[in-house]
Amino acid sequence: MQVKINFENIKSNVKKIKGQLNDGVKMCAVVKANAYGHGLAEVAQYIENDVDFFAVARFEEAMLLRSVGIKKQILVLNPLLPKSDVEIAGKYDITLTADGAENLQLFADNKVKIHLKVDTGMNRLGLKYLSEAKKLCLRCKQSGVIVDGIYSHFASTVNADPKMTFKQYRTFCKFTQTVKMHYPNVIAHICNTSGALCCPAFHCDMVRIGIGLYGYTDRKFFTLNPCKTVLAKVVETKRIKEGQTVGYDCKYLAGCEEDIAVLDCGYGDGLFREYGSGGQVLTNYGKMPIIGNICMDLLMIKNVGKQLKKGDTVILLGKCGKNFIRADEIAKICGTIPYEILCNLRNR
Repeated sequence: MQVKINFENIKSNVKKIKGQLNDGVKMCAVVKANAYGHGLAEVAQYIENDVDFFAVARFEEAMLLRSVGIKKQILVLNPLLPKSDVEIAGKYDITLTADGAENLQLFADNKVKIHLKVDTGMNRLGLKYLSEAKKLCLRCKQSGVIVDGIYSHFASTVNADPKMTFKQYRTFCKFTQTVKMHYPNVIAHICNTSGALCCPAFHCDMVRIGIGLYGYTDRKFFTLNPCKTVLAKVVETKRIKEGQTVGYDCKYLAGCEEDIAVLDCGYGDGLFREYGSGGQVLTNYGKMPIIGNICMDLLMIKNVGKQLKKGDTVILLGKCGKNFIRADEIAKICGTIPYEILCNLRNR
């Protein structure tokens, strides 16, 4: 199996999304989890001049970006790092997340910029009460901590639960007002791709764009360009007789004599086993269905018209002629979300 990334499409998506932002709003490109499976260093290098900020989940990701020459500001979203990482963050100008009073003096001593994380309803990370935020701001002031931002995270897409989204935004505004009394120049950000494209009133000072970079959004009638193509090779073709079965657990039973092809990809490459029930691939001869259970390294398809030969290439994700298979289509069959599909499908 082979994964190919269209970096020009990523750059095009950045441009399209920036065109939807309010004047003066910064764009933070979320490149955590290997840029959602698109290549952390490669994506960041390609779009650095087009964005204002990068966000990653882990400190090691931030250091990788610095090691390949990324100069833009980088925010590490996961809090509570060991002392050694905080010291390195100060040296390499990496912004850290704080959701409590831990390490405040360490932040100050190493001149580390921080963004305060507040919990507006997701109940995952962040300060939950305004009183906590007030106390933390006072302690940051006393310790000399550089508070550079405040942020939160929507629990769902705007279209999926607008009532919850509006409630979270109102809560975030209260936190932001409290923090700005102590740090008037903090960068406030809560919008993800959905919020940025569906609710311009929520843009604040910056938006964090993740899935939108890679071609997906829940905003209707707004087209982004998917950037990831996944290809596989035909390693075997054969004819099976009526009544013969294919694959583990004999899941597929041939109702007549038919031709099949075996492809060099499986769940070891990140393809979900569930995709064997209703999944398909694209070929130069049209779409062909997956049959049987997907194996670790291989999968089988119907070789419609006996047109595929050994060595031919087929597409699991991406475009072939006028046909297209998108990550959200695969996700629907597998009972998951496109984020997981994009992150999982990878070169070994």
